[in-house]
Amino acid sequence: MRKNSFSKFLAIGTAQIGSKYGINNKNKNFTLKEIRKILNFSRMNGIDTIDTATSYGNAEKKIGQINPKGFKVVSKISFKGKKKLNSELIESEIEKSAKKLKINSHYAILLHNEKDLVGDGSEIIYNSLQKLKKNGLIKNIGVSVYNCKNLGKILSRFKLDIVQLPYNIIDQNFETSGWIKKLKKMNIKIHVRSIFLQGLLLLNYNNIPKKFLKYKKLFKKLDQEITSNKISRVEACLNFVLNKKKYFDKIVVGLDNFSHLKEILRTKPDLSLHEKFKKFASNQKELINPALWKK
Repeated sequence: MRKNSFSKFLAIGTAQIGSKYGINNKNKNFTLKEIRKILNFSRMNGIDTIDTATSYGNAEKKIGQINPKGFKVVSKISFKGKKKLNSELIESEIEKSAKKLKINSHYAILLHNEKDLVGDGSEIIYNSLQKLKKNGLIKNIGVSVYNCKNLGKILSRFKLDIVQLPYNIIDQNFETSGWIKKLKKMNIKIHVRSIFLQGLLLLNYNNIPKKFLKYKKLFKKLDQEITSNKISRVEACLNFVLNKKKYFDKIVVGLDNFSHLKEILRTKPDLSLHEKFKKFASNQKELINPALWKK
């Protein structure tokens, strides 16, 4: 397979590797052999970034066993609920992550919980990360955000290198709010996640879980649009995001298996598809925010 025009924008998401993650993920236990195939194939196709987190079960340990040499490693970490929060604890947690991954430094550390940079202890966390950055253990500091309001609060207090945010066919809030363009003007790197919305956007509307049945009309119309354009659901989701790639530094793609990666890389870019799918934007928090799905 030849390198395509968008591989360099992709980052391999690893939530499925170490935890039960994603509605459409039938491969609940990635073997080291499967992970090795994914990382080797990624290298061959110009993908140079891995996105992981300390909360993704044993994902960091598995990645370390494979050896992520040559990849930029982004790891998300949260200090929510940590008692006696101080610089020593923060440094220790990040060192544990690096040890599991078998890397000398992280390309980026992102706060997995945006409230870590909003509530009590935010100054301690930020100053500790700045110290680690100065010492070369971290190259970039950032945050993974879920809503626009908290992002505004964070950036009014702290200077960040990276913001990771959700963006997909039905969750377009960071675009319509103007934040994507604002971040670009601020020279903050944008990493996009949830382009398949944890696999929900890859399901036929007849197969969506019961909890989403009240949105069945939306999914039926989405399926009809995909069919009329003679494309796959993967192609629809990826092309929707690729249309805005001039704003994005990385597009994180979660994988169900090795075949899923090959399907993603076979996608033929068609930027005209973006306009056809803009009409599916939703502001229903219970639909677009996976954190609320279990409630």
